[in-house]
Amino acid sequence: RRAAAAGSAAPTPCAVPRPATTVPALVAAAPARQGSALHATDSAPFTATLAAVAALATRSVAPSPAAAAGGGGYAEGGAAPHGRPAAEKSELDLKADAEARAAADSLREEAVEELDLEWDESRRAMLKILQEMCSPRHLSFSRPFLSPSEAAAASPPLLTLLHVRDRVLAGELGDIFAFACAVRHVFASCYLAHGSPLNGGAVARKCERLDLVFEQVVLTLPRQVRARASAVDADCIVLGLPPPAHSDGGGGDEDGCDAEGRRRSSRARIETQPPNTLALVEAEKARQRAAADAERRAVRERQRALAESWVASLDAAAISEVRSSADCVAAGQFLASFGDHLGLPPFCLPELEVGLACLPRVSAYLLHACAALLRLARLPLSHSVDGSRAASVEEVLAGALCYWDGQMALARRLDESDEAIPEQLEPYLEGGELQAIVSSLGDVREAARTLRRREGQSGLAGLPPAMRGALLHALCHAALLEQRSIVSEAARQEGASAAAQGGGRARFLGRDAAGAHYFHFSPLEERVYRLVPDPRGEASVLERAAVTEGEHIEVEVEEGGAVEWRRALVSRVLSGGRGRFVAIVYHADGKTLDEEFVEVFSERQCGKEWRLPPKGRGKAAAQKGGAGGGAKAKAAPP
Repeated sequence: RRAAAAGSAAPTPCAVPRPATTVPALVAAAPARQGSALHATDSAPFTATLAAVAALATRSVAPSPAAAAGGGGYAEGGAAPHGRPAAEKSELDLKADAEARAAADSLREEAVEELDLEWDESRRAMLKILQEMCSPRHLSFSRPFLSPSEAAAASPPLLTLLHVRDRVLAGELGDIFAFACAVRHVFASCYLAHGSPLNGGAVARKCERLDLVFEQVVLTLPRQVRARASAVDADCIVLGLPPPAHSDGGGGDEDGCDAEGRRRSSRARIETQPPNTLALVEAEKARQRAAADAERRAVRERQRALAESWVASLDAAAISEVRSSADCVAAGQFLASFGDHLGLPPFCLPELEVGLACLPRVSAYLLHACAALLRLARLPLSHSVDGSRAASVEEVLAGALCYWDGQMALARRLDESDEAIPEQLEPYLEGGELQAIVSSLGDVREAARTLRRREGQSGLAGLPPAMRGALLHALCHAALLEQRSIVSEAARQEGASAAAQGGGRARFLGRDAAGAHYFHFSPLEERVYRLVPDPRGEASVLERAAVTEGEHIEVEVEEGGAVEWRRALVSRVLSGGRGRFVAIVYHADGKTLDEEFVEVFSERQCGKEWRLPPKGRGKAAAQKGGAGGGAKAKAAPP
């Protein structure tokens, strides 16, 4: 009042909520309502203040010409339905808003009453569902299905609910089942074209929200109408077929339905959850995937039969050598399980066997597999590999052999001098993963020279079939050591094979009297292989170790100028032929492990730096603190 009496300027514009009655009517009625409570000297300033507020409110609530033309009903610069100011909305958004609001207006009660239709219970239910789905409060996610312009702009285009509305208002859909099929067909086509809402598609998420509104309204319908609108018998909406012939009749055998409903208990009806549109779509996708898998299996079986007949005409001795090589079988199992994840062509076992046995420089699959594994292993080589050229693959393979030979020499030198061995060199120690495979090649440098040679029997063709398999197996191990997440990533990949989901492992069946092992390789055409154990390997190295993991020993400790023997726990046995192991030393009390006191010992230091405890005391100590020490040893750093 003081501001108005002093003749000050109009207040700063602010957001004024739209009242139930207009502001000018409030101004006209204010003196009459307040006359009894105000003195004559105060009524004039109060009336002037209300007049200023009325002028402000009139300017702020008046719709802009663009909003009035578009039918949006919001002021220029104000908040638009999709969270953007009206000035920032594109022409397509304004047109889509107008079309969606027009769809809602066409379903108002006064507009529907003009139609010459008999509004029975089924048609009233259809109208109720359409009115709720077209309500302006759902415009943020229903607009793509109510606006032909926005539906056509989507990629791929969408089906709209306007065709369903037109059929309802024209009297073509007289049954709730046919109506529900038509609505769900709109949603199903969106899910099939734009993917599942879980994959992050904006259109699919909007469709899921509108689908939820549809299902919620269906649940509010009378029981008999709700049963007819259920999706239990509506698989045709997923297949894109017309509704069944009995669904347009409008009645069906209602007496039979009622009798069946009476035979069921109310509790059973409550606990039964009918499937929604998304569930039907996912079931159809699963059926299509199963049919595609069956077709692929049939094609692969025909290709396998042809390849087997072709392989039989080649060098039988070389094929037999490949099939009896553990390295060749292991490499084939790895490529069959994870080849799709590596971007390789579809795996064909006869093609790989022929490539390893007879045609190593011609097999496109073998060359591409070597190139992909070399890139994945990330070896520090000077040349890049080209999987389409055999000479390029052979040159890079020769560099990989020289690199592995240098790493094995370095690891052997560190092991002999009892120096600390970095973790990345452990696979190259005696009995390590890579050392055992690369050592089977014999003279590694000579094999590298054979790969680089270009005259006579040279390149991959100059190596025996078993040596080619060992080289491919070494590449698989090098790639797995560099990218240990291959197994988990391949298992999580959509449509992953059963072998990839199982970690690419074969199933051990047993051994015979001769000591040969039998394995079932599911990805390798369900074959069972008889493999003779390789004398080289980590098992033979661990047998030569002086201690075993979890065993207690005594180590020499110097503390406070005094030397004493203190208990320690063997936490890990290292690779290599020198019996090296990691031990964690106990505190002075001999009961708790000192996680920071970790030492590496070798077999030749026995009696000097460490020793085995006396038999009686060692057994008593192991029985006393074995459980607690073993639990802490698992948590100790390697």
